Amino acid sequence: MAKQVFRWTSGTGCGIWLRKLRGTRLRSNLTAEGWFRLEAGDRLAHARDLPIGLPMSEETAEQRAERFAATLNRHGHPFQYRVLAELKPLQDSGWTVWNLEAAEFPVSTDDGGTRTDFVLWAHGTAWWMIGECKRVNPAFGEWFFLRAPYIRRMHQEGFVAEVATQQEGLFQSGGMVVDHSLWGNYYHIGMDVKTNRPGDPSGGGQRSAIEEAASQVCRALNGMIVHLSRRPGAMGPKRVRGLIPVIFTTAKLYASDVDLSHADLLSGTVRPSALNLAEQPYVFYQYHQSPGITHGAVPRREFHELPAALITDYVRTIPIVTAASARDFFQRFDPSRFIPRELEWLSADEFAKWTQGQKG
Repeated sequence: MAKQVFRWTSGTGCGIWLRKLRGTRLRSNLTAEGWFRLEAGDRLAHARDLPIGLPMSEETAEQRAERFAATLNRHGHPFQYRVLAELKPLQDSGWTVWNLEAAEFPVSTDDGGTRTDFVLWAHGTAWWMIGECKRVNPAFGEWFFLRAPYIRRMHQEGFVAEVATQQEGLFQSGGMVVDHSLWGNYYHIGMDVKTNRPGDPSGGGQRSAIEEAASQVCRALNGMIVHLSRRPGAMGPKRVRGLIPVIFTTAKLYASDVDLSHADLLSGTVRPSALNLAEQPYVFYQYHQSPGITHGAVPRREFHELPAALITDYVRTIPIVTAASARDFFQRFDPSRFIPRELEWLSADEFAKWTQGQKG
């Protein structure tokens, strides 16, 4: 008979199952990968020992490579390192302030450990970029962003970064509005939309890809704050560090300027024509992180009113960048424009001098 190849599994109720292997020759055909071969002359003691299921044809080297490549691509490592490759020509030509500090840096938070895809340092500043790369399922490869008409009492839009300080032995960290000039590109609601393109065979979970990427990059950011609290030497000479979470994605980004407060009250809907969709190279997503992934460090300021606590404790601005715009973003996004107007940016000595000047 022709050679037949079966897959050995130990589960019951499904798959291919062999209750017993009888005979030396058949046992020798059982491989480390769990495959066994039945060839002419192989005999099993009972019919019940026959494998249940259809025989599989011998896998070629090309088919094996396809399987491995599909798994590799789903895990996102090629996209992660390709994004970093966009940085190198800009570094060589001096057209970016960003430099690689570390890739796959392990961090821990209260809800467990994770790794940052990469950490970049803006040369000559106290800023770190915490990068997360998200290769999306093509079936949900369009991300849609909108503005919320109501945020908080006396709200003023701005870029909210994580700022950590170490002064007189006290480590503090929290959200801080560091810029107001990017207001036109801020969005508060994000959702991934089903496309007409075929998706990955593995599909993807029911969780939104935007929510998954945003929570992951914030988990990495908060883990870096935990790392800084344990390694104060990493705070730099001024004992201050600013952290910016950024997502790079293969998704296309679309934004709408629709005013959701003008939705139809009875149906709770908006007209498609009111969306006025526009494709974006990157957006600034005002993400409200959940308390379960925050770092738990002493806040820089203790606010009792909800509007202020929302910014210091939870909201973080996440730039979300398309793959095609990664190089442009590395070139244009310069945190030195975030002029520090807060005393937290001063060193302990500078703070003391400023205090003396105020008293004089």
